[in-house]
Amino acid sequence: MALSYDNIATTTLQLIRPRIADNIFKANPTVAWLLMRGRVKLESGGKWIEEPVMYQKNTSVQAYQGYERLNVNPSEELTMAKYSWRQAAISVTIAGTETLQNSGESAVFNLLKTKIKVAENSFTEWLDEKVHAETSTKDLTRDPLGLDEIAESTATQGTLGGIDRNTYTWWKNQQQGTESVAKDLSTSTTLLTNHLITLYNNCSKGLSTPDLIISPQELFERYEKDNRQYLQVRDTALLDVGFMNQKFKRATWMWNENCRKTSATAGQHLYMLTSEYMGMTVHRDRNFKMSSFVTPYDQDAQVAQILLACNMWTNNSRFQGVGVFDNV
Repeated sequence: MALSYDNIATTTLQLIRPRIADNIFKANPTVAWLLMRGRVKLESGGKWIEEPVMYQKNTSVQAYQGYERLNVNPSEELTMAKYSWRQAAISVTIAGTETLQNSGESAVFNLLKTKIKVAENSFTEWLDEKVHAETSTKDLTRDPLGLDEIAESTATQGTLGGIDRNTYTWWKNQQQGTESVAKDLSTSTTLLTNHLITLYNNCSKGLSTPDLIISPQELFERYEKDNRQYLQVRDTALLDVGFMNQKFKRATWMWNENCRKTSATAGQHLYMLTSEYMGMTVHRDRNFKMSSFVTPYDQDAQVAQILLACNMWTNNSRFQGVGVFDNV
């Protein structure tokens, strides 16, 4: 009797699916940080991923005495940022020859487990690239948003979440340097630190401050070398899961090989992020869900897909920042 790949795949996924999403997200420094901060959310539907945006104060606050009338005039403090669902899939294929070569439930189970592990690693690399890559290397209508969209480095910022940053300047992210006019670091070992201090303060207000910095390796090392005479503080929780890091004020700084850089010495991008005002939303029914195996009409094979629907978002751009640096 032929083995049912669907039945074995169901058993396999029951054992390993809980760790697929966990492993993929935790291998990505930005998403891992959001996950640790409780900023990765599961949603069950909706045409859009909607995030309320607080763009002005409630103007009804007042001091009063006795029976004075209170201000009950309504004020418009909120609007909605709308982000589209972005979908991704990776196929797990079992060729007919592999079926013949792996007879027995144990052999099929091990084959599936290995195939799914390869798919998991490939999905991990793909998502990491999309989150940290330059927009010119992405499909802007299909790929999930990344740091280059959340914190734009162009002098004229575009539309994000359906809100035009040029029309509504309160929706602009902070910048220290732009793509066209990067900050030159060649003349002093204190320049990078000074620019970071300014960017950090611009991204802060009250108790809300940046808590994550992502950069290429060269910028990470430049800051470490410039400040090697001082005590270097690390985030031990992230060290435990394998991410080298250092602290800048209250922010944890990690480097990523996919983080945007024009070259090793010019146009390197550093992202300073406040996780309180950003996150990732994942659809419950596409949280790395595996479809059933089917047999294509023109192939001796069986194919299933691992499916994801998600997107990254921010609901307050002014707390997100980018620095662009030359001569690192």
